Amino acid sequence: MNASTNLSFEQSFDQLEKILEKMNQPNLTLEESILLFEEADRLVKQCSIKIDEAEKRIEVIVKNRSDQSIKFVEMETT
Repeated sequence: MNASTNLSFEQSFDQLEKILEKMNQPNLTLEESILLFEEADRLVKQCSIKIDEAEKRIEVIVKNRSDQSIKFVEMETT
């Protein structure tokens, strides 16, 4: 099992849910558990990167909106 770095956040999250279901199976060997854990770790890192990117995009949007509001207020007061 190897996570593709091209997965969307939602796809990665779905894969994590499937891994969790597999890890909860009682007949899983230790080696299978470790492999699943490694895959989950890669997916969590991918999700974290995508969340960080989304936060940065939102910060830019909010900053741009704030800058425009300031310019608009300045124009009104002159």
